[in-house]
Amino acid sequence: YGIPEHALVPALAGFNAGVEVGQILIVAIAVLAWRAGFALSGSAGVPGDALLQRRVSLVVSAGVLLLGLYWLAERLLE
Repeated sequence: YGIPEHALVPALAGFNAGVEVGQILIVAIAVLAWRAGFALSGSAGVPGDALLQRRVSLVVSAGVLLLGLYWLAERLLE
């Protein structure tokens, strides 16, 4: 395409680094949303509130799943 042979390795390394940074950002955002859910519920760190923790975890996990499915569909349908 448009990548000269002498620049193939730097281009691949840059692409891979960008993918890894993107994955780290998604995980960081998910963790922040998870912690914010506990903080907003007022029960952060309260032992025995496993049901609330499970609900917050499921909501954050569902958000990550929907984002991943969107990206999958976007790439498959191009």
